[in-house]
Amino acid sequence: SASVHLIDIRSDARAMTDSTDDETYSGITAEFCALDFKKQRRDPSSVPMFRQLVASSRGCQSGTHYEVDLKSFVRLAREKDQEESSKVQALPLRGVVFHESRCGSTLVANAMVAMNPTGHRVYSESAPPIEAIHTVCGELYQHCSLAQAACRSLDELEESMFFKIQSIGSRNIEVFQHAFPTTPWIFVYRDPVQVMASHLEQGTSHANCVIRRHGMRGFGGGDAFVNHYLKEHNIDKHTLSDVEYCAVHLATITDTAVQALQSGGMGKAVNYASFQVLPNHFQVKVTDEQVENMQSIAGVYSKGTAGRHGTFKDDTEKKDKKATPEMREASERFLQSSYEELLQYGF
Repeated sequence: SASVHLIDIRSDARAMTDSTDDETYSGITAEFCALDFKKQRRDPSSVPMFRQLVASSRGCQSGTHYEVDLKSFVRLAREKDQEESSKVQALPLRGVVFHESRCGSTLVANAMVAMNPTGHRVYSESAPPIEAIHTVCGELYQHCSLAQAACRSLDELEESMFFKIQSIGSRNIEVFQHAFPTTPWIFVYRDPVQVMASHLEQGTSHANCVIRRHGMRGFGGGDAFVNHYLKEHNIDKHTLSDVEYCAVHLATITDTAVQALQSGGMGKAVNYASFQVLPNHFQVKVTDEQVENMQSIAGVYSKGTAGRHGTFKDDTEKKDKKATPEMREASERFLQSSYEELLQYGF
């Protein structure tokens, strides 16, 4: 049934097999509850992240959660699809948004909802896609489509599905390209000094870009991508300040995006400074009214939760003023080259 929705998947590496047949894997558990997409359709900025959609859905907070074997679910779902009387549809994945964080990607996701509120379902940084990339897809990417297969609908007006992936997932664009070679994607980025200023606005102790370095908030063990970058560039991590470490963290994302774009395929780079409507890239037909809807949402603060609703105000000048000399130097050293490369892959 499509009356409940996939909100998480968990894998047991010991139980998963090495087979390339997606009907023979095991050890993946799927969690479902009844999401209420009406709030997202009415005002995307009020529930900009998937976790907020889950928290605001009565069916997930006071209703029943179902945990089932994903292999069994997919098999039953496919059997159900073959029944002539079935009203359930698997929503096609029309596009994916990758990003470096603090760069306007939430605005893009909100715009995809606003373009066609009844027809578009947007998963903004939900757990299943990133979990699939990290643990479910398999060495030959044979299991990646399973999370998509679980995104189903009973609403005949729903037409398309979009994912906005967590910034850390942008390091795995290559996996997505192998699994969904014909699905369009974009990478949203911004002037590196402004991104750095946003990350470090509250100081390094609160910055997501350095939490793995110090094992904060349960993130221990360092960052393998950062460590690889430092080794590749012959840099001793102990010589880096936290500000420089933040820049390196971001560089592992932007450098990966550049490499993915250089390899060809369905990707495009989208600069915050020149954001534009993207339906043509995602191969979705739009009306003039839908274009107006997207332009309208672009004028609303993208994360209008907890009383933060209001008219969008460009913060470029504010970010530039808050950037310290150290932030500027770190941006120039680690991020400027990839930023200039990304400029070459826009529309």
